[in-house]
Amino acid sequence: MTPPFSEPQKRNLFGPSLQLGTVSGIPIRIHWSFSLLLLWALFLHSSATGSFAGTMLGMLFVLMVFGCVILHELGHSLTAQRFGIQTRSITLSPLGGLAALEKSPKDWKEELWITAAGPAVNAVIAGLLLPFVLLTASAETFAAVPFSSFSNFLAMLFFANVMLVLFNLLPAFPMDGGRLLRAFLTPSLGRLRSTRVASRIGQVIAVLLGLTGLYFSPFLAFIGVFVFLAAAAERRSVELEERLSGTTVSDAMRRSFESVGEMDTINDALRCSLYCGQSSIPVLRDERLLGIVDFDTLVRARAEGYGEAAVGSLVSTMAPLTVTPQQSLLSALREMQQRNREIVPVIWDNRLIGLLPQRSIHSVLAMQAA
Repeated sequence: MTPPFSEPQKRNLFGPSLQLGTVSGIPIRIHWSFSLLLLWALFLHSSATGSFAGTMLGMLFVLMVFGCVILHELGHSLTAQRFGIQTRSITLSPLGGLAALEKSPKDWKEELWITAAGPAVNAVIAGLLLPFVLLTASAETFAAVPFSSFSNFLAMLFFANVMLVLFNLLPAFPMDGGRLLRAFLTPSLGRLRSTRVASRIGQVIAVLLGLTGLYFSPFLAFIGVFVFLAAAAERRSVELEERLSGTTVSDAMRRSFESVGEMDTINDALRCSLYCGQSSIPVLRDERLLGIVDFDTLVRARAEGYGEAAVGSLVSTMAPLTVTPQQSLLSALREMQQRNREIVPVIWDNRLIGLLPQRSIHSVLAMQAA
């Protein structure tokens, strides 16, 4: 009897985000919550203009602004590529865009160029729009109902890009201004101290944004909360990088572990997990790693009546996430967090030589702090 094995579910159109396409190998995604923003914009512009044409111009304006946001993030991403840093994806949400770089630039000059590229894109767009605004706009243009004319549309798009530049240059993480401030401070203070200074300044600005939002805009207050938490997260991330600097997987891996063969039964693997206290059990084929199964999967398989089936039938056909003993402990931790793995096998010369649980990494951090 062989238990049914299902491959990991792929992201679909109704998942958290939808991929619109790729630019220079970078996936461009849109978060599902963006649809709520479009519905809100449709209601707002319909109420404000009272006409179909005005409503459509208003909706086009929203899409154009977020198109400028995507170009902003591409500015970051394509500049990062010039320094050998790839971007996993760009995701669009009601809060703006997020370029997920594979790693942060360590050199302050690289961070300066990568960060400045985003606002520079919006500055260029505003510069290109300015002549058209000057030629077509008048006092009546700015006093008119929003999006009631093409000249009014261009003027508002111009000011939207100016505001994107100014708002992003606020010295607060995770906005560009906070990263630029860190880049300027790093040569004199070092990366860790400059991050702490920039983070504290960012949190002060976040509190001011939040207090202002309480009186004028709940959305601004929400942004203040987001900036406050993001600044703290950035500080913790850099502190983690500093504390794990110079450590490798071999400093935290477990060299004593138990494994099972692919033809051993699920009951055998379950007993092994219980007796040795491992939450995950490596499955071997001729002393080579075939895959790894966790305790919960074993329990479910047994509950469904597959206790005497071969444990190898539970192993995914996809290559498991593995690390090497010489690998940076920080990079291993990042991979485990991205792939949601609590424990990964350590491979050397095609042989399984240990296991790396996340709790072992936390133990290393605790020892350093003691």
